[in-house]
Amino acid sequence: TCIYNFNTVLNTEAMAEELQQLNIVPMKADWSEPNPEIKSKLSELKSNSIPLLAIYPAGAPSRPIVLPDVLTESQVKAALKQAASLADTDELANAEESKTTSVAANLTR
Repeated sequence: TCIYNFNTVLNTEAMAEELQQLNIVPMKADWSEPNPEIKSKLSELKSNSIPLLAIYPAGAPSRPIVLPDVLTESQVKAALKQAASLADTDELANAEESKTTSVAANLTR
């Protein structure tokens, strides 16, 4: 599932363009080897399985958007746009603060 998601949804030209357009920073955590930080993050996200895609909206990082194991391009793009809109809403409320980017974290094995 990890390889499928990466090859068909996450590592595509269309997704790279979407991430760039929305000013989103992708991050990947590889759990091939045991890692307490990744285990802790999975627990925090209330997940015992991987792959897991979590999108942390700028300005609302305590409200990650978590997507299911098997991804579709439309699911990911909708979640990215949701995260971007949360960031935009927060920016309007806090105009003095500098803009931060959303982070899409892909936890895989």
